[in-house]
Amino acid sequence: AEAAVASARAAAARARMVGGILSAELDEVVESIRGEFEEMRSRQASIEPEDFNEEARYKALIVEAIDAKVLALRKLAFFREEVERGRAAQDSELRARVRGASLVEFGRKGVATELRTGVKGFPWGEVESGSASLDLGSWVPTGLTPAQLAIIARELRGVGGRLRGLVLRGKALALAQGLLAADVNLNFQGLALAEDRKAAGGGVAVVVDDSDDEPDSCGGETKGKEGETSGDACAKDKGGGGVVERGRLRERERQLELDLMEHRDAEERKVGVEGTLGFVLSVNTDLTSLSLRGNGMDAAGWRALLAWLRPPIDPDGDEQPKKGGPAPSKLRLLNGQLWTEGMLAGDQPQLVCRSSGLLSDDLAVIAALLPRSANTLTELDLSGNVFGSDGCAMLALGLRKLRNLRNLDLRECGLTGTDWRGLVAFGFDADGLSRMESFCGWPLPSAAAAMGELRELEFGTGRSGFEEWEAGPDVCGVVGALLPRSASTLVTLEIRDQSITKEGGLMLAGGFQQLVCLATLVLRRCTLQREGVAAIAVRLKHLPALRMLDLSNNFATRDGASAVAAGLSYLTALETLNMRDNGAGPKGCSVLAEAASELPCLTSLDLSLNELAPEDWPGIIRPLLHPDVRPAPPRPPSAARGLKGKGRPVSAVGKLADVRGGKAPLQKLNGLELPEGALRGGVASVRLALGRAETDAVCGLMAVLPASASSLTNLDLGGNFWFTAAKSMVPRCLNALTSLRKLVLSSLDRAGLVVAVQGLQGLTTLYELDLSGTPMSRDTAASFGLVLSPLASLRSLDLRSAGLGPEGGMKVAEALSRLTALEVIDLGDNALHRKGTAAVAQNLRGLQALREVDLSLNGLNEDACVAAAQALARVTSLQSLILSGNGLSEASRDAVQAALGRQGVLRAE
Repeated sequence: AEAAVASARAAAARARMVGGILSAELDEVVESIRGEFEEMRSRQASIEPEDFNEEARYKALIVEAIDAKVLALRKLAFFREEVERGRAAQDSELRARVRGASLVEFGRKGVATELRTGVKGFPWGEVESGSASLDLGSWVPTGLTPAQLAIIARELRGVGGRLRGLVLRGKALALAQGLLAADVNLNFQGLALAEDRKAAGGGVAVVVDDSDDEPDSCGGETKGKEGETSGDACAKDKGGGGVVERGRLRERERQLELDLMEHRDAEERKVGVEGTLGFVLSVNTDLTSLSLRGNGMDAAGWRALLAWLRPPIDPDGDEQPKKGGPAPSKLRLLNGQLWTEGMLAGDQPQLVCRSSGLLSDDLAVIAALLPRSANTLTELDLSGNVFGSDGCAMLALGLRKLRNLRNLDLRECGLTGTDWRGLVAFGFDADGLSRMESFCGWPLPSAAAAMGELRELEFGTGRSGFEEWEAGPDVCGVVGALLPRSASTLVTLEIRDQSITKEGGLMLAGGFQQLVCLATLVLRRCTLQREGVAAIAVRLKHLPALRMLDLSNNFATRDGASAVAAGLSYLTALETLNMRDNGAGPKGCSVLAEAASELPCLTSLDLSLNELAPEDWPGIIRPLLHPDVRPAPPRPPSAARGLKGKGRPVSAVGKLADVRGGKAPLQKLNGLELPEGALRGGVASVRLALGRAETDAVCGLMAVLPASASSLTNLDLGGNFWFTAAKSMVPRCLNALTSLRKLVLSSLDRAGLVVAVQGLQGLTTLYELDLSGTPMSRDTAASFGLVLSPLASLRSLDLRSAGLGPEGGMKVAEALSRLTALEVIDLGDNALHRKGTAAVAQNLRGLQALREVDLSLNGLNEDACVAAAQALARVTSLQSLILSGNGLSEASRDAVQAALGRQGVLRAE
């Protein structure tokens, strides 16, 4: 009974309060309505009669008056209803809003909710319509207070159970399970959000100037047509000259662009479609999983969305809950990825997603979540996920905010050199790089790499400590991105035996711009292939101080070699060029040699193992020779003979090309030391004891010798075993040496002798021939005998230990009688025995210039020695007959001495 009495009294109190409010304020509502009616009547009274009498105008005025009456009744009814229900009875601001609302506003949908909430601009009519789809138009949750946003969220939560669709700026989203479902799947809704933002000029992209057309300058000097630069230019840059200043200017420009992008990104978080969607989804306090794949969501969009979802409502856009603010939502999964839980919480120590099939949508989520773990994340491994340039661009800004990142691995992610340079430029400041311990599994050599103080960078050399490191394309991208930071300090870059591939070459070459102090560049056995070598070659113009260039064993082919040749004109300080084993072929090597011939400092050139035949080397070597000793090039038939058999004149261009080149002071060719002055001609004596040297090496060296054809008198080729491999080169070279006086071919192999013999036919001025220790078969001896015949000026012949035997001795003996100028012959240790010795002695007896004959160690008995002495007794000029080693007794020596008829000639100790 007491409760009933209390309730009745409370109801009576409310009734009295309602009655008091109505009696006190209803008249004010009526007065405001009366005022609007008076204004309308006054406006209509001022209308001219002729306008009033127009039917259309008259009907419009009647409708206005009737509508005003209806709206006036609606306003009165709404005010009374709100007061009687108690909402307006205790809310004076609500009553003031109703009194101040014009009649026209009561003709709009949603005006009741707008007046109750006091929030304008929101499409309340869509909320009141009861439809299963909510069209928010272009509404964005900005410019509202937290209290107003809470009111909107409360109203949306009230109708969320029936909502099955959203329309945001004309883009429709289907909510299959409703707005308040725990798992919201909005995959492939065709939003194309990032594309819309780019079309509006607001896309975030990482762009690095990768132009190759900037001036090649060193310390402010520009390169001329021939690529010449001042010798002091590099020194200026070492002292902090133009390159350092340009580097600082670029850093400032990049920082300004970065600031602009971050500002634009912050604005998009507030006004983008993603921000509106995030607010709407934030009304769902039970949301645990959200998927938005296939909608073109980038990192900026995800950050805008998550700013509302975690915490649920944060109108300031902070990504971490404020102290005393709402508790974090239940959201744990984004795009179905389990690893997002720790990232959402902001306490992830490492994120490892190797070969997880991550797509660009997942990269956008990662990039958006990275700043949440700025203080905890130390390792990020996304290797094996091909997300390409778009994913890299999204990662860049997120990486920059990580304060403790130590290891980053993005191998096999489809990144280009431009991507890596952009990632390093925009993803890391100097402090961030100095904290890094490894990129793509490559341990940074030191903080110098990040701080721009690196002097040497070596891999695969046995000196760097990184011998177990495998240099893939992505690591080359990292190296290429870091190289420009050390532009004024780096002097050596050496990578050997690494599978860089052509992709790695392209990425590495991108970092060569303005490396004005780089003196040594070695990329040996790195599988660069044609494209990689060509990319390196294009950037050679940025390396004016380069002294050593080694691109050997890289499958460059002719095209790659031609690209290198085109870039050599800029390397005026180059001393060593190694293009060994690149499959360049004759044409590629010829182009390289011609370009190398113009380098004034080049001392070493290696073009070996490039699929060359021995006969190709004279043409390749030709431009390296001094023009005065350069042989005339072979004239093709088309140049030697016209269509009707008439000769064609040599063009001026051909004459100019024939006198150019020969500037390179080469000292080594294909790894072998050149005789001093060989390229200029005039060499008098050469000894080439090369053993089993490579074919290309010896062919190149032999091709140089004809330049000294008029001066070379002494040539020693003894002890070599490469004659067979160069069988088409050796005879050609020997026959060209028309002034040769002494030739040593000792200790060759049998096959090498066969080759060498072919080159003796043209040596008509030869005085001395040494074939000692070179074994001869019977057939070789016969051929040699035929070759000896034209050597009429031969004075000394050494065939010691040639293994002639009796038959070989007989074959050689046949030609000895024609060597009328012969003075010395050594046939010792050849096992000639009696038969061979007799043949030799009989053919020598007519040589009146003969002074010395050596028949030692030939297995001769007393009779054979006496017979030889008797035959040689007719040679009046004979001064020495050596028969030692034949076992002659004292009596036998006396018999031989008697046969000679002269004292002091026999040597038989």
